[in-house]
Order: sequence, then C-alpha cells, then structure tokens
Amino acid sequence: MTKEYIELFKILTHGAEVLAERVSDYDTKKGDKKNADMALNMRDNYKEIREKFEKEDFDSKTLTRADYAKLFICAYIVSQNLEAQLKQMEKALQGYRIDLIPKLNRVMEESENTFDAVKLAEELFS
Repeated sequence: MTKEYIELFKILTHGAEVLAERVSDYDTKKGDKKNADMALNMRDNYKEIREKFEKEDFDSKTLTRADYAKLFICAYIVSQNLEAQLKQMEKALQGYRIDLIPKLNRVMEESENTFDAVKLAEELFS
C-alpha cells in the first residue's frame, strides 16, 4: 500500500472517529443511550483501524476483510457528511456574493458619512 493511501486512510478513520463522537454526544443529549453507545463503538472500531495504519511497521496484510468493510462504510459516511457541508458552504457563499457583498458595497458607495451609511444599512438589511 502506498504512503498516500496510508495517509488518506488515517485521515478517513480519524474523520470517522470525530463524527462518531459527535453523534454519540448528540444522542446522549437526546437521551438515546443505545445509539450513543453504538456510535462510541463505531468510534473505537475506527480508532483501532487508524492505529494499525499509524504503526511504524504497518503491513497492509494485517487488515482484515472486516476492516475493509468498515473503511468502505467510513468512506461513504464521511463523503456524505462532506457533501452536506459543501452544500451548506456553497449556500453561504452564494448568500455573500448575491446579497451581502452587493449591499455592503452599496452602503460604502452611496454614503458619505456614518449617518447616511447607518440609514441606508437599516433600509437594506431590514
């Protein structure tokens, strides 16, 4: 296995650990102990796999079919999570470009003093 894939799998499994921890915290706050415990178990599974990749003498032959199944699930879940985050970021970016930046620019271009800027801003942002 190449160093690039080893690094990618380390990042992937770490991301899954963090995500599972968040899910556990969320489920705990909701009072769903069963799902919180399952998320912690998932976190521990990915930590165990990540630790295999981090060994100095890592040998890919030590990975089991079950490990690859967990990596597959992990990659799918993390990619879905990243896709959702990207959509949120894209929506925010569009809001900045289409709405916020033009309005702020208008405030700067059309006002000569603070009084005018505040008055126009109140109009634009209400």
